[in-house]
Amino acid sequence: MTEQTISDLGSSGLLTDRYELTMLAAALADGTASRRCTFEVFARRLPDGRRYGVVAGTGRLLEALTRFRFGDAELTALADASVVDAHTLDWLAGYRFTGDVDGYPEGELYFPGSPVLTVTGTFAEAVLLETLALSVFNHDCAIASAAARMVTAAGGRPLIEMGSRRTHEQAGVAAARAAYLAGFASTSNLEAGRRHGIPTAGTAAHAFVLLHGGADRGRDGDGEARAFASQVAAFGPGTTLLVDTYDIAAGIERAVAAAGPGLGAVRIDSGDLGELARQARDQLDALGARDTRIVLSGDLDEYAIAALRAEPVDAYGVGTSLVTGSGAPTAGMVYKLVEVDGRPVAKRSSAKESKGGRKSALRRHKPTGTALEELVHPAARAVEPGPHDRVLAVPLIRGGEPVHGDEKLEQARERLRAALVSVPWEGLKLSRGEPAIPPVFDLCVAGAAVAAPPTHHPGGTHARVGDRGRAARLLRGRLAGGGRRGLGGGSDQRPDHHIGDHQPRRLRPCGGHPGLPRRPGRALQRPARPPHELAGALRGGHRRRGVPPGAGRRPDRGGVRQGRPRGGVLRLRGHRTGRRRPGRLAAGPRGHRRRRGRHRHRPLRAGHRAGCRPPRVRHHGAHRVHRRGGARDHPGGGGRDARGRGPGGVTGRLSR
Repeated sequence: MTEQTISDLGSSGLLTDRYELTMLAAALADGTASRRCTFEVFARRLPDGRRYGVVAGTGRLLEALTRFRFGDAELTALADASVVDAHTLDWLAGYRFTGDVDGYPEGELYFPGSPVLTVTGTFAEAVLLETLALSVFNHDCAIASAAARMVTAAGGRPLIEMGSRRTHEQAGVAAARAAYLAGFASTSNLEAGRRHGIPTAGTAAHAFVLLHGGADRGRDGDGEARAFASQVAAFGPGTTLLVDTYDIAAGIERAVAAAGPGLGAVRIDSGDLGELARQARDQLDALGARDTRIVLSGDLDEYAIAALRAEPVDAYGVGTSLVTGSGAPTAGMVYKLVEVDGRPVAKRSSAKESKGGRKSALRRHKPTGTALEELVHPAARAVEPGPHDRVLAVPLIRGGEPVHGDEKLEQARERLRAALVSVPWEGLKLSRGEPAIPPVFDLCVAGAAVAAPPTHHPGGTHARVGDRGRAARLLRGRLAGGGRRGLGGGSDQRPDHHIGDHQPRRLRPCGGHPGLPRRPGRALQRPARPPHELAGALRGGHRRRGVPPGAGRRPDRGGVRQGRPRGGVLRLRGHRTGRRRPGRLAAGPRGHRRRRGRHRHRPLRAGHRAGCRPPRVRHHGAHRVHRRGGARDHPGGGGRDARGRGPGGVTGRLSR
């Protein structure tokens, strides 16, 4: 059966949010509605614990787009609720999308920042599609991503989608489609079978067995035997019998007695599934039903399926965890404006920034077929694919009309199967980790450098709020316009953001490698800004409670804190910025030794955080480590120790 079109659902025009019509009405009033715009659908991050996502829902979106109209019923509803004015209602009456749509095909993998869908058209046409696009992609991609992990965990054993009773009636149909695209073998949802041509499968519920039992029908075993005989009579011995209503061992015996050794399968829905599967296999073999399959179900997810790989299981039935995304019910995708009249625009909100400009992507592979990275670049800048590269986005709609006919789900299944084969082994693990294929954002246009939020790429240069030492190294080069060695430097190397943003940013000049400098210690130049300004950029300040940043500095000494610094070593993420000087020792409480006297402190080097209080260094009384060539009770201290002994102490011995 081929995939069928939904003709009885009517218009999809009101499957949108009111704020989109608010923007439309205002844009029509001020004349900006006709400006040429580009919107992109992407995920800022993958759900927690995921290493890849699966694109699904493109076919459903294109079908819904053909029904995105505003008929008399829709216009009347908008007018009655006073959602928009009369001018906007007249415009909506003739709405037809006439723009272009590009995107990743179904079954393709995506990662943080991947331009999964690109919608180009007038602002008025494109802005109305946000909710429709996101509702389809966030649901279907979440289901397909979870289903793909379950398929991988099953190791080639078939899976049956059984989740329609755990979700919305229409969501159950969409979930069955996404699961089949991801590799499931069949579904229990008959509407999904009719609408999308998915094979259907089903067994029976415990209610059917209980129907044939009861107080007036004799013992439980007699009722179960009658239920099995009735089902075999209706569907033949190849049917699947549910054997865990009462006692599983007795149920298997009655099932084989009713259907003979040619029994198709038995299903176990509760208990310790691994142990029960082993016992069932031994019992079936002893009864001569060696070809009878064992189907397990009951709150399975990818982790439970992976734990059952060593057991004699032939198929799995998955319901609740599948239709809820196995803990990630939404893919977290967003629909953002990235270009207006050919000019890149970007959102700079904290933790929700976007990358401006229309983008395209290609995936690089080794000659063996293993994927290396996903390169995201401006669509305006052509990138010549290598011999093993593959362009990901394909044209879907041109001038409001579909470019190709309806793609079969089998094609998407095969595409996903090939994509998963190209993923490195580490990317298929169920444990937490980095994206399986690291995306790289090379967003340079005409030789200009840009700063883009990164994904976690090994070897990349990041500036994190918590990594102040690394931030200082970056600022020493960036604020002076120096750049890394071999990149040319200049004012164009400055990032367009401040270092205090709470999102890590990856600084990649055009054509430059994102890694660390080739010569550590020489590649980064000294800053042109005074140290106190640099410290302000790093959000520095005293560690003492109630002292604001910038207080107690002496600019004439490079930002040295006023007062009496304590003995100890001032460190910022492993960078030594001060040195303890030897001084007198005095008796402290309980015989411990403590330092006294005023000690000099080294000025902070340029680029380090100024005005911070050195951490206290605990001296454990008379505990000392004596090293060859001289006793030593603290770093930098030579001569005599706390007991007045000179050089020549016992080597390597801890004494009191």
